Amino acid sequence: IDGYKPLGHYQQRLGEEVSRYLAQRPDLLERLAKLTAHAPRLTPALGSAPAADLFEEPPRRAERPEPRPWTGPTSITRIDFARRDAGNRRLGEKGEQWVLEVEKMRLREKQRDDLARRVRWVSRDDGDGAGFHILSMDEKDESEKRIEVKTTNLGKYFPFCVTANEVRCSESSAGIYHLYRVFDFSKQPRLYDLKGDLNQTCTLVATEYRALVARGPSGRAYESGQT
Repeated sequence: IDGYKPLGHYQQRLGEEVSRYLAQRPDLLERLAKLTAHAPRLTPALGSAPAADLFEEPPRRAERPEPRPWTGPTSITRIDFARRDAGNRRLGEKGEQWVLEVEKMRLREKQRDDLARRVRWVSRDDGDGAGFHILSMDEKDESEKRIEVKTTNLGKYFPFCVTANEVRCSESSAGIYHLYRVFDFSKQPRLYDLKGDLNQTCTLVATEYRALVARGPSGRAYESGQT
């Protein structure tokens, strides 16, 4: 629901009623997932408002959730909407293209057309392995801005997925690293900026692990890509 933050102090009965409702409609979450995964055919226009109006204050860092005991499978299909966002290549590309234009507009408004011409879509032109998508510049000192883009059709407070490579990039280039979280993309896209090390700006929660096995009696781990 737009404008509402998730709350923890709700009656247990409400959760039970929602679970019962979903159990009776097994296709509901799947239909919702398809709606939220929709990527607009055209990249949303920026309009006439200044670029600064597209930026909102970032949410405060969340507290680390308490670990949940394993309760086994339930009859309700659980859909990871954040993972769906991360795997939606078309939505991601549209979001990156939109941010590219936002950065160019921001620099032009600062009378830095020379820097606007140097903004690059790194993940498209050089490959998606740098740990960020857009290379922009600061209008004052002309330093780099390494921008990772995370796009969703959902709201401002919805979680997102980051890779180990993106986290490492944010650590090694914390002074110039920015994560632009683009939200409500298909309706009225806006964004907020998380600056610096993602370990400091977000609460990172592991959702899966890479399990290594040893290579022979030495105990040396085997990693993908090794022969």
